[in-house]
Amino acid sequence: MAGNSNSGRRQQPEELARLKGTLPPPSRRKQGSGLTSGTKLTMRMQCAHVVGYDTLNERSRKIYLSACSQAMALRLLEPADLVQLIIYAKEFDNYLTCDADIRKNGRYRLKYDDEGKVSGTIDNPSCFQKKVSWDIVKNISANFGFSPYDRQRLKAEVNPEDPTTKIVNIIMSGGDNGPEDQ
Repeated sequence: MAGNSNSGRRQQPEELARLKGTLPPPSRRKQGSGLTSGTKLTMRMQCAHVVGYDTLNERSRKIYLSACSQAMALRLLEPADLVQLIIYAKEFDNYLTCDADIRKNGRYRLKYDDEGKVSGTIDNPSCFQKKVSWDIVKNISANFGFSPYDRQRLKAEVNPEDPTTKIVNIIMSGGDNGPEDQ
């Protein structure tokens, strides 16, 4: 039986090795997601372990985690929405990249003819892409209450004991806390 995939020692579960005191040092362990079976996933952990999260660059991740935090504070975030927030983060990052290109290279670019002479100007392609990205960002953000109008429209149901949601309630009600303030 030498050489088949079943030969050798069977690997014991990490929890059992930890209890026995035989858990190898971190440098010898297989690197995974950091989640073990039986780990209860909080919504914040789910945000960082959704399919597509590893495709985000640093700025997109900051945008994504910020959007997740805001949607969680409004109690609007479901696990099925996380992929939509990844698209939001990527498009918002693309919007910012296009904006930087327009600031650097200008709104118009020179157009050259076949002989290499300047024959006019054309719009910077980033202008069109910036508008497309903004439309996608605007449509997705409306679903999560990222603007005051959308928060008011959604009327998110929040827990009044949580200090974060108290602030959201005040913002959503237009600044007054109700009859006790009068």
